Amino acid sequence: MCNFMKNQILTTLTIATIIVACSNQDNQNSSGSVKSGIDSCEIALKYENAKTVESQVDNNYSGELNNYWGNDKTKLDIKHIFKNGKLVKSYFYYESQKIQEEYTFKCGALHGVQKWYYENGTLYKTIPYSYGYRNGTIKIYDEEGRLRGKVNFHNDTAVGKAESFDELGNLINNDTIKK
Repeated sequence: MCNFMKNQILTTLTIATIIVACSNQDNQNSSGSVKSGIDSCEIALKYENAKTVESQVDNNYSGELNNYWGNDKTKLDIKHIFKNGKLVKSYFYYESQKIQEEYTFKCGALHGVQKWYYENGTLYKTIPYSYGYRNGTIKIYDEEGRLRGKVNFHNDTAVGKAESFDELGNLINNDTIKK
């Protein structure tokens, strides 16, 4: 694997660690848990772009809202899917029409596994969300589909170690995350 890709993966993990250090902890109690019930729209960390997109449709609209590359109505740029006026899924496309990113939403917040892809269609990165908070393992892959890095999150805070792997799957970096 080229040094550029190794540096890109390590940079992404470093940025994730920095984001954690600066993340907003307002929705957590003193024990570090998310306030209120875990399965409630009340605790959802709203995604501003979802609100903007929802403002483009009627409150009861169910269906798709599509944006295209320029004037070419055969090439999707973005597809938003709605149920009862609420955004439930968004797809972003490369000009080649392969999916670049896909997001799912609940209660106006990122919810479920968000996915990014290389233009060749291989999965690049996954981030699990629960009501707008990163919860689970963020994974980064190379263009051949090999796991190259991962970091665990709980209530939008990185926990444990950020790990990087070589092209054979061997652990090459195992840094404890500092808060």
